[in-house]
Amino acid sequence: GLLDERFQTISRQHGELEGVLRSMGEAVIVLDGEGEVLRINRAAGEFLGVDPGAVRGRPLEDVVKPRALAVLLADVLASGDEAVQRDVNLPGPGAPHLMVDGSPLRDETGARIGAVIVIRDVTRLRRLEDIRADFVSNVSHELKTPITSLKGFVETLRDGALEDPLHARR
Repeated sequence: GLLDERFQTISRQHGELEGVLRSMGEAVIVLDGEGEVLRINRAAGEFLGVDPGAVRGRPLEDVVKPRALAVLLADVLASGDEAVQRDVNLPGPGAPHLMVDGSPLRDETGARIGAVIVIRDVTRLRRLEDIRADFVSNVSHELKTPITSLKGFVETLRDGALEDPLHARR
């Protein structure tokens, strides 16, 4: 009857949610109101070096080893009702550059029951932005020298060299 129908709907939605989480390339951590892990996806397990099934019910700080990241995630959790986005450069050589998004998790009445944290590694993107900025800087520097020379020649012509055929030609 109605109960079976509800159960099937919930099972289908659960399967869809699991499929979405599994297929995401970003690390996803779902926490309850006390900051304990409800679930993490495969990408989060790889990123944090933990087994996704083994961390359920454990406090966030036990699961997230880099101290800087654990502190940041706790900060995101404490941010209240607003979604937060943080740009994080973890300390240490070759450490990844991360974009961390945190959003409150609400029940059907709108009460906050936890949080969802999504972590993206944007190291490659930041590196490309740095390369682009260096390229633009180099190009503008390289163009400045010939433009300065041309400007000097134009000023010389405007200052009367046009009437002097010998100087004008040079």
